[in-house]
Amino acid sequence: MFGYTKHDLLCIIAVGTVYFLAAKLGLALALVHDTVTLFWPPSGIALAALLLFGWRVFPAIILGEFLANVSGALPIGSVIGISIGNALEGLAGYYLLRRCGFDMRLARLRDVGLLFLFGALLSAIVGAASGAWWITQAFDTSWTDYLYTLQYWWMGDALGIALFTPAILAWSRSEPIEWTRERRGTALLMLAVLLTACALIFSNIERGMLGLDLLFPLLIWISLSFSLRCVTSALLLVFVASIIGLLALGDLPASEMEELIQLVWLHNLMFGLTALSVAVLNTQRDQVEQALRLSKETLDRAQRVGHVGSWHLDIPNNVLTWSEETYRIFGLDSSQAPDYTKFISCVHPEEREMVAQAWEQAMLGEPYNIEHRILVDGQLKWVRERAEVIFDGNGVARVGDGTVQDITDWKQAQEDIQRLAYYDALTGLPNRSLLQDRLTQTVAAAHRDKDSFALMFLDLDRFKYINDTLGHHAGDEMLRVVARRLNEAIREGDTVARLGGDEFIVLLRETGADGALFVAEKLLTSVAQPLDIDGVEMSTDVSIGICMYPDDGSDAETLMKNADAAMYHAKEQGRNNFQFFTRQLNEKARQHFDMERELRLALERDEFELYYQPQIDLSNDRIVGLEVLLRWNHPRRGLVAPGEFIPLAEESDLIVAIGEWVLRTACGQARSWHDLGLQTIPMAVNLSLRQLRDKHLAALLKRLLEETALPHWTLELELTESVMLHDAQVALAFIAEVRGLGIMLSIDDFGTGYSSLGYLKKLSLDKLKIDQSFISDINNNPDDAAIVRTIINLAHGLGIRVIAEGVETQEQLEMLRAEDCDEVQGYWISRPLPSAGITEFIRNHH
Repeated sequence: MFGYTKHDLLCIIAVGTVYFLAAKLGLALALVHDTVTLFWPPSGIALAALLLFGWRVFPAIILGEFLANVSGALPIGSVIGISIGNALEGLAGYYLLRRCGFDMRLARLRDVGLLFLFGALLSAIVGAASGAWWITQAFDTSWTDYLYTLQYWWMGDALGIALFTPAILAWSRSEPIEWTRERRGTALLMLAVLLTACALIFSNIERGMLGLDLLFPLLIWISLSFSLRCVTSALLLVFVASIIGLLALGDLPASEMEELIQLVWLHNLMFGLTALSVAVLNTQRDQVEQALRLSKETLDRAQRVGHVGSWHLDIPNNVLTWSEETYRIFGLDSSQAPDYTKFISCVHPEEREMVAQAWEQAMLGEPYNIEHRILVDGQLKWVRERAEVIFDGNGVARVGDGTVQDITDWKQAQEDIQRLAYYDALTGLPNRSLLQDRLTQTVAAAHRDKDSFALMFLDLDRFKYINDTLGHHAGDEMLRVVARRLNEAIREGDTVARLGGDEFIVLLRETGADGALFVAEKLLTSVAQPLDIDGVEMSTDVSIGICMYPDDGSDAETLMKNADAAMYHAKEQGRNNFQFFTRQLNEKARQHFDMERELRLALERDEFELYYQPQIDLSNDRIVGLEVLLRWNHPRRGLVAPGEFIPLAEESDLIVAIGEWVLRTACGQARSWHDLGLQTIPMAVNLSLRQLRDKHLAALLKRLLEETALPHWTLELELTESVMLHDAQVALAFIAEVRGLGIMLSIDDFGTGYSSLGYLKKLSLDKLKIDQSFISDINNNPDDAAIVRTIINLAHGLGIRVIAEGVETQEQLEMLRAEDCDEVQGYWISRPLPSAGITEFIRNHH
């Protein structure tokens, strides 16, 4: 209503009620034997309410004043005029104070002055002038009566504002006092003294006016000891006591009564101005002291956190001052006055002369900035000291200000960083950086002395299997044991370094091929020894590649590359052996690197292509599936066989990106055939172990099927038995995940592994694919025929379909039909065809 909220209305009702009650009380105590008492709290309440709640409570003042006066002898017009005038008085004070930046917390002496000047003295004229006018109009009095009424009305309103407004603001805006036991005792004492003084002074006020001045020191005492809340309360107590004293007076001549009232008014006004001013100044002093104390505490805390102390030296008087943190750093008691003797006694004996010389140079104007050791309770610490010496106009040193910082942790961290920069954190062996430095130095020394040395590249065999099976804790422990054994197997001047993972380097100084061969055999034997980790006995082997300086390289980079190539050759030769580098290995390594580099570019250059080989149902000779086969159209080599680049892709982790391209392209091709009106045919895609370990693969499969809107059975994923052998847990977890998507699963190359029968009963498979090695001679070799027959019977017994691959003759086809094989694929049916060719094939067999 009229823009007022519910909160505004509640404020108006509350302020109007308080104003009405205060006005009724003021009217009741307004006269003493036909003389005014100047007791008018409503003026202070009105201004405080406007300052606290804003101009919206303006109607509350009019309403409260109107209700308080409406039952009196005044005409209704005068009541309304007086009510409006008193409200305008509050608004005037509110407006003037707001324009001058008045702070309701009375935080500055300026605010007290503004309140007394604009609030009490100036704005009170508005209400007094209006009220006196309406009184004159109501009773038809003279101009002299108007001025008399104006004076006392103004005095009452001014005193009400001077005393009640700050009291209300203090209790609503100022900080509360913390009442300790001691402070409560002081407050009770002050209250007792104040009450006694008021009783003595105001009980016989016409004779005790001189005693009013004795209240000044008492109120100043209160102002210096307590907050604004207590000060304003004491002022109100004195004011109420003075009013009671006036009310208790007998009949006095009018002139004496007026003089007495004016003196009481003046003293109360001065009491308020003086006490509030002293209280504000005292509060500001306390805030400054608190800020200084907080600043000191903050500085002490910052010094404690940063381990930085400070000190000050009065050089002419040889007076040294330390901060608390400086005492703590040097381990001395802060109750003892510091001096140079105590300081120098803490400095490490080997560095006292250096410190003394540094200070002598500082006294000559040189910078004082040193690091040195100190002894604290037998413990060694590092400190950094900085200082500035200030000289007077004659060049005489007057003051020294400095800091001391505990840098022990920083020094230790520097050592740790140095160690981490050049040593492996797990094994403590030199890392790649330190190895590079030592290898470079060894090359330079061997070149100078016309000497030779050997560089060995070692890689643990089957370490990844141990790490995946038993966990990283077991793998880390094995690396530490192997590192210790390698160190024990070499000479003191040689180096064992860890490159990372399970790769190590052994640098044999001043040795030939025979010495390298001897050490290599020793390393093979040492590493192969069984070890116990958490109660589990295990062992590992190592493959070693060896190259010789200067025959196999004249710089560190070439030697490392050639030793690496020799190590890979050792792995190809069956692992757990060592191989020396040869030129043929270098050429092979170069070709390997070139192919890997070109393979990385093949996806970007769109050099891959999918071929499809149809799968036929023997019961009706209809096409029931397509095996997706990847081909690489190399720009120079032509069509590269999968056997050449797939192992390299798996080794370099490119198989994940390539596999995603295969799946996406196959699904896209299936969607194209569907849009052409051809039947939707399941697409069999081979997956490697590395793809199965990709945690995003299942999500990719789901997304591809949703994007192409294909049935879930469109994809058939083929896993080889080798996948189950290498990481059965990963394979089983993946099978369970894709089974939830409804994708078909099959085992490829069945019969060539060793563990398929053990896992077959655990797997929820759709197909078994018999390896072509059993099909090629099925008509002539009874053993192959028996194996095929057994696989078919086993699969059918488990409810799994069987497909035979590599069918190349009619006889093989008829033999498989006779053995009740479900599906076949091979050259007899069709060679793998590109998309255009297989599209024609599908149309012909639709």
